[in-house]
Amino acid sequence: MQALTPPTPSRIESSPEQKRVGGARTSRSLLLPLPPNGALPPTPAATAWDGQNLFTPAEPMDSHSPPAALRRESMVVPPSERLVRVAKGSGVNIFRMDRSPVGERTRSPWVLKKTNVSPGLVRERRRVERTLEHEACLLSQMHHPHIIGFRAAQRLNDGHLCLALEHCDLSLYALVQERLFSLQPRSDSFGGCVSPARETRAGALFSAAEILGVSRCIASGLAYLHSEHRLMHGDVKSANVLVSRDLSTVKVCDLGVSIPLAHDLSAALEHIVEYEGTEPWRPPETLQDAGLGASGEATLCDRTDVFAFGLVIWEMLTGDVPHAAALSRGEEEYRAALGTRPELPPLPPQYDFAVQLFRCCTQHLPCRRPSANEVLDCCTCGSLASLPKDPEEG
Repeated sequence: MQALTPPTPSRIESSPEQKRVGGARTSRSLLLPLPPNGALPPTPAATAWDGQNLFTPAEPMDSHSPPAALRRESMVVPPSERLVRVAKGSGVNIFRMDRSPVGERTRSPWVLKKTNVSPGLVRERRRVERTLEHEACLLSQMHHPHIIGFRAAQRLNDGHLCLALEHCDLSLYALVQERLFSLQPRSDSFGGCVSPARETRAGALFSAAEILGVSRCIASGLAYLHSEHRLMHGDVKSANVLVSRDLSTVKVCDLGVSIPLAHDLSAALEHIVEYEGTEPWRPPETLQDAGLGASGEATLCDRTDVFAFGLVIWEMLTGDVPHAAALSRGEEEYRAALGTRPELPPLPPQYDFAVQLFRCCTQHLPCRRPSANEVLDCCTCGSLASLPKDPEEG
């Protein structure tokens, strides 16, 4: 099954003045997955690294402190040709590694993110390695039911860095595509299929209860990142949410482009940062000429993640990629649509909660959006009474 994703532009070099809060010198494009296992998030760009060694804890559930030096022998990874590759990105391959049982005890599989950049491409290889190093150090300090679990990280004998993570069935993006594919009417005469219109599939892919449950789990993971670790995820989208097919498991993943936040979460800790989020999910404050005004309203903060989270709700409601429809009208209209709230087709009344939550999270000004903790509270109690009101509904 081929994933239905907009052909977003690849990396674009921009002018020096774009390197400011909310600006980005490069743009992350949306990559297609290796069917049938779903989408792989684009490879993140370089992030800060403090020079510590990568490590493999002897017992991941009990040990979170890195040893003084890397233990090469602590994780035995078969050659790539003996692994099952599930996806590929710029600079990384994603594999599933089935682990041998220990005595009579079976062990769960791992997912491996392994660099695949040629040693001759020094700058690109270091960029990818820094991302994996950064992600490994962050995840090794985290333990939360809705954040992907860290298992190991080390440099392999072939010279490539490898990050081992908890295994999940597929990404939320892939599950959307999987369910969308099941709705597609097949033509007996041609053997093909036609994707149903957004109006037809709206509300058909996920029940209202499923959307509420997934939203609660994602909000819980984001609240943990924001409150406990003072981190903005920086690339929230359905491809960075891993799930089980029955949605009993929901995990936020891919922290390689996360951004440190101030103590009160009101702004990015660094004065100048680059937001790398994937284009269709970018909030308005990450774009130039967003019209947010001065006085700090355009500052990256925890609510930047909340806008992208709102678009994930939109994906579950519509089965579409944000702003994908604008691509058919040309790149200029697509660019103009970025950072705006996409329209929703009519939905049955049972989706009113999800629709209102989506609208609340995607308000133009960051200060009007709820925090992840507020979203979590509302998803838990099933009421939006405590959230900021959308002035457009007034």
